[in-house]
Amino acid sequence: MSRDQLEQFALRIRSELEREREERNFFQVERDKLRSFWEITRQQLEESRAALRNQDRALEEAAEKHEQEIKQFKQKVKHLMFEHESHLSDLEVHILIKPEIDEAHPLAHQPRFRFLTSCKYVIHPEENLL
Repeated sequence: MSRDQLEQFALRIRSELEREREERNFFQVERDKLRSFWEITRQQLEESRAALRNQDRALEEAAEKHEQEIKQFKQKVKHLMFEHESHLSDLEVHILIKPEIDEAHPLAHQPRFRFLTSCKYVIHPEENLL
């Protein structure tokens, strides 16, 4: 090879070396971008999973609280039904003994007393029926 050929070959090799370096740098930058994108996406996925776990936990707690409130409500209703049955039985007792009370009461012959006692249920003001 002649000197001119060697110089041209050297120039061509240098330009190819420069192009290879540029490509290598470009691919390294692309690799770094992909890695950073991967890391950011992975972190976002972990955060989303943690948020989902927190929401599931909150939903479970709300369901437990709701069940507890329902249980308390049922207990209150049961208690009120018992009180209602007790009240009804007291009223039935009053109805059974009403004729005896009507005759023994000092106001039994007044029209207002007869009207009040003619009702189906006798409610005496001195009793607290609630």
